[in-house]
Amino acid sequence: MKQMGERGVYQPTTARHRITALERITSILADDEPKDARFILENIDAICDRWTRKEGANPETANTYLSRSKIALSDFFEYRRDPRGFKPRGRDARTDKPATSATSEKKRERSEAKKEIAEAVPTPVVTSPGAEALRTFPVAGGEFAYRLPGPVTVADVYKIACHLVTFAKDFGETEMPVFGMIRRDVR
Repeated sequence: MKQMGERGVYQPTTARHRITALERITSILADDEPKDARFILENIDAICDRWTRKEGANPETANTYLSRSKIALSDFFEYRRDPRGFKPRGRDARTDKPATSATSEKKRERSEAKKEIAEAVPTPVVTSPGAEALRTFPVAGGEFAYRLPGPVTVADVYKIACHLVTFAKDFGETEMPVFGMIRRDVR
């Protein structure tokens, strides 16, 4: 996938998102489990279910990662079978016009990411009265999806932020001055 992104077979962002999805889902494989592409593709649903349970992942995120992983692995085998005849799913990166500015490139990347998510995730249903619809914003390796239960206070948002920071891959490895700022502001 990395080479396909570097060679222009895919948009670099698309390749990066698919790589991240595969890396995250397969991170739960034990040392004694096969890690070859064929095994992973054949067992991707079960592997994703395990990853979702272990990480306590948001179902929408899990569905997005599952979709991206299936596409990546299927395209990998298709590309290996016929590199010259391979056509990527969606828009063909080789015929796209280059972006005229950084802003239009970002818009295109967001549109592409939203399209992938829309294909993988069913439309969210608001279940409690007064609750907001599902919202998303881009983060490294994909999009973060959330739904607030209703009106929240600044103190509630600080609590959520403190909780979310514990999910960071490098949590505890770096200095986090934000906690000092939160203590001062919450009083």
